[in-house]
Amino acid sequence: MDSGYKDLSVTQQCRVLGISRSIYYYEGGEEKENRDLGDLQLILEVLGRIPFYGYRKVSRQLIEEHPQMTRKRVRRIMRRFGLRALYPTPVGSKYSSSLLADDVAVFFGPYSIRRV
Repeated sequence: MDSGYKDLSVTQQCRVLGISRSIYYYEGGEEKENRDLGDLQLILEVLGRIPFYGYRKVSRQLIEEHPQMTRKRVRRIMRRFGLRALYPTPVGSKYSSSLLADDVAVFFGPYSIRRV
């Protein structure tokens, strides 16, 4: 298919080929993953400077320079890669070792990332 072809529109080309337009415009998972990895680097830069920021503050830091980094996007990426803010907990609390629950977290500098 050629989107630059002037004689037939994308709709007409799809009709001739017998496919729906959604297949033509579909973004594969690999492209989304590459975009997520680029955005993950931005998130890790912020967490490297200020490790106790959660997804809301991270998104506020990034939104001015990167408008695509909305709160929902930052939250989804942080959840997908297992990133959490570091925060103090009471000693002896049942949540004091929540970052290393069942040995699934690996520490990279001042932040943690879950093994995927």
